[in-house]
Amino acid sequence: DEYVIIMPGQGKAEALNKLERLRQALVSEAFLREEKINLHITASLGLATYPEDATCKRDLLAAADRCLFQSKERAKNCITVFKA
Repeated sequence: DEYVIIMPGQGKAEALNKLERLRQALVSEAFLREEKINLHITASLGLATYPEDATCKRDLLAAADRCLFQSKERAKNCITVFKA
């Protein structure tokens, strides 16, 4: 599944810090414990910021999406930050 997280007013460093905390929280949590499954997940994330990386919503989403797929191809469970 793919989700978009919008963080208004966040610079790249702040957004990266928050995404890393989110990724760490997801990795450290066991899901479906009551069902005795104890599912552990990873998160592959892409980060792009406006206006540094794109001039419109469409380009911003495309940049973040490219980064997401680079994370999935590279190692999974990581964050790829857009670089022009």
